[in-house]
Amino acid sequence: MQVPCHQTEYSKRLSVAAASGTTTAMSPDAIRVLRGARTRAAFGQAIGVTALTVYRWELPEDAPEARRPRGKKLQALLALQAREGEGAAFATVTPASASASPVRSSAVRSSAVPSSAIPSEDEPAWQLDRARLLPELHELDEGQVGSTERRALQLLGHGALSSAAGRALASAVSIECQLLGRGAIDAALTTLPVLLAGAERGEYPPEVAARLHTVSALVCAYGPAEFRSALRVRSHAGHADELDPSGSLRVRGACASLVAAAEEEDPAVLAHLCDAAAATFDGVGRPLERCLVADALAVAHQALGRVAAARRAEETALELATTLGIGVVCKRVHLRRALRARLDALTPELARQAIAAARQAALDEYETSQLIGAEVEALVRGGALDQALERIARLEQELAGAIHGHYGWLVPVCEALRLKGARQRLDSLVALLPASGDGLRDRAARAYAEAAALLCDQQAAAVEAATRAADLAENVADPQLQLDARVLALRAAVARGKAQARQQLQLLQQLLARCPSAWHDAVARHHEGVLALDERRVVQARGHLEVALATFQLTGDVVLAAQARGALATAELAAGERGAVARLRQSVAELDELGVARRKRPIEKLSTRSGASDKGKPSAGPVARVAACLERFSARGLSPQLVLRELERAARDLLGEGKAASSIAVEPATGLQRASGRFDVSDGVGGKYQLAFRGTLDGEEQARLQALSVVGSLALEVATLRGVDTAPPEPVVDGVELPTLVAVSPSMRVLRDQVVKLRRSKATVLLHGESGSGKEVVARAVHDASARSDKPYVAFNCAALPRELFEGQLFGYRKGAFTGANANHAGVIREADGGTLFLDEIGELPLDVQPKLLRFLENGEILPLGESKSLRVDVRIVAATHRDLQAMASSGKFREDLYYRLNVVRLQIPPLRERPDDVSALSRRFVEQLTPAGTAPPRLGPEALAALRQHPLPGNARELRNLLERALAFEPLPPVLQPRHLGLE
Repeated sequence: MQVPCHQTEYSKRLSVAAASGTTTAMSPDAIRVLRGARTRAAFGQAIGVTALTVYRWELPEDAPEARRPRGKKLQALLALQAREGEGAAFATVTPASASASPVRSSAVRSSAVPSSAIPSEDEPAWQLDRARLLPELHELDEGQVGSTERRALQLLGHGALSSAAGRALASAVSIECQLLGRGAIDAALTTLPVLLAGAERGEYPPEVAARLHTVSALVCAYGPAEFRSALRVRSHAGHADELDPSGSLRVRGACASLVAAAEEEDPAVLAHLCDAAAATFDGVGRPLERCLVADALAVAHQALGRVAAARRAEETALELATTLGIGVVCKRVHLRRALRARLDALTPELARQAIAAARQAALDEYETSQLIGAEVEALVRGGALDQALERIARLEQELAGAIHGHYGWLVPVCEALRLKGARQRLDSLVALLPASGDGLRDRAARAYAEAAALLCDQQAAAVEAATRAADLAENVADPQLQLDARVLALRAAVARGKAQARQQLQLLQQLLARCPSAWHDAVARHHEGVLALDERRVVQARGHLEVALATFQLTGDVVLAAQARGALATAELAAGERGAVARLRQSVAELDELGVARRKRPIEKLSTRSGASDKGKPSAGPVARVAACLERFSARGLSPQLVLRELERAARDLLGEGKAASSIAVEPATGLQRASGRFDVSDGVGGKYQLAFRGTLDGEEQARLQALSVVGSLALEVATLRGVDTAPPEPVVDGVELPTLVAVSPSMRVLRDQVVKLRRSKATVLLHGESGSGKEVVARAVHDASARSDKPYVAFNCAALPRELFEGQLFGYRKGAFTGANANHAGVIREADGGTLFLDEIGELPLDVQPKLLRFLENGEILPLGESKSLRVDVRIVAATHRDLQAMASSGKFREDLYYRLNVVRLQIPPLRERPDDVSALSRRFVEQLTPAGTAPPRLGPEALAALRQHPLPGNARELRNLLERALAFEPLPPVLQPRHLGLE
């Protein structure tokens, strides 16, 4: 924003005030205007103070942290003021003893407000209102949302604000406080649209308009489900950035964008945005923003499967939100914890505590349905299936006609109905889901529900439906949904055949390696044991089933523990152990008591096998018992707390209930005071525990506990260190080769990794870089790395066609559509159907063509010239430009809505002068390509390479290629290229 330079009257008043001899202090408004468009850091450097000191100078004089310039600092300010003369904005100088309220200080023009932003006659009133609201803005940044909301409403209700801009700013503050403090958006729905319309008409100063857009972004990210939209969030955040060049609101906009992106269906887009937000979040100091940053990072990391990083960010967010009273963040954290009870291996009791904590906050309809789903899951795992059905009935009433595309309730509801064999209710649930949702999450949810319904009757079609749901979920940023869908596919496949079951089991294990979960690992082991039992590998089957049973007992899953006991009894029966039939019948009776449908228990027929009796081989020996106890710790995803609990349970099992019922425990390093023995257990990062016991143990028992403590220490260290890693490295992607993309320098290696991470994405990519930097090479790499690599790749240069030919070449035309149209022309979009279209120099696209391209990007339809019916086309767009599209959009030279639609994933290609390591590799490649066929390519001498690396290369890779092509154009070719051959001497 430009500082007004025609301030003659203001400067006269300044001169009079300065000549009076009473100028011993400068008012906050005077310092703000003197600072002008400069940042506080730059202004403070000119004066010799820190940015924090400048910030305190600009606070209202009655603010607790406000300070006034004195002595040499005041003289430096006055000297700077004198140097800037007429070009400086008006500064009001007041005596130090005035102690006047900032409300009574002289009105000045804010440096953030251009002279055309508000009428000149309203400017003094706006400046007075702005001074009144500065304390509220400061307190809001400090996280005091409750008191800030009350004072903002008092200023509005008492008519203390006389300018429209002041009232708009107070309304924005009040709405933000209501949203963050209580999750309420009633005021936002009624007030924000009117205020935003005024901002669009230019009725408010830029700082007010920026605040309105920022609040709108927060509402679209944190409000109820029907108002959440990543596209609208990015649009509002972009507007705020343009209107607020100082960046004071940028962190809020970045947090809203990241939270909204976590509900996007493309993990690659989310990973890119999460990495890009790191620079914005670096060094955030204001309490409110620190809380929002922690919550946004927790949401993003959880959606990306970065479990440890998500949990730590969540703890920080909850601590700050509880201290500051940021209710919307508290609510969101407790809701997430309730929904991932299985992923965190929480017992039903702990899950119910998380649900109760979430219910204490005001919840909208979407969150209520999510919590009912969490309650259903806790009831099912606790064995209360009938109560779960009652909760599902309430959920069905709430969901009728009001599904917003958020399906945290879906998996537990389907699982409860499947266990009860309620096929009709599952079919009714499927009917409630969108029939043809546009998003992958919608389609994955419907496929999951359809598979659960088919699995009730053990139909073969369940395998196909469950596999489809799992494949769709792989592309959704939701690790828990991915695991649940793959578990359902495994369950369906186990009933149909070993080959399909083995394939699904392998896919689930690969997924668990990226996102460990003890509960899902136990399910995988259960089915692996069933498969091994079917293959008559009894020893292996028992090992898997015992581990699964131990984990289900540890996490309090009553139903699956009963099923695992039945499967284990079946394995024991196959091994001929005594008491196996009795244990099998007991598990069948337990499942009957729980109300699990009988057709869900294929092992039941074994309980009535003719001739089966309790007489058989003795139970497993001591070595087998030790091996079974140790194998429990191989379950993936156990938390340190669960490892310690399992260590104590395993020790009791090894010693026997009679001897160790109350004589053994795992405690901190101090141990039991009267313990007769102890074994050390450590977590690898300084935590010390002891497996302590009372009484007397013989040599064999001590050896068992010694082995148990060693294995327990290893398991505890693995679980602890998994929580230390903030960002596990992405898995290596086999088979992704990008031979055309040279990536030697660190910046290009990062770019290459980003391209590889986008391999499963359909998101639009915008490439930005200088001319000749290799944008088309990167575009081709994006295509080659994607699933569309075997489909067409079409490049279209928007700067190479006359204006009147654009539409026909881009969208196609029908014969006779215009003069000269002698044949049908498909157009480049249809030529790229199924593949990728690269739009080079997108900034040159004519304005009258841009709305049609926007329509295609929004709904995938084009209307060729001369046609009366739209055509659907599946094309991924990769666009490139060397221009600043955001600046062009602000000046009206490029459509703003098209810019935001293109700018989904932005990849910056650094110029060649910033990556000299790539110069050598590119030079060698160009020499090989440009050498005539049948001729040995010359070598590049060290002097030539050094000269090329030092050359500025303003034309980037294109200029480098031209230099080498010119050197190789003359015969005979030298065996070694020197600087003189390149014309660089």
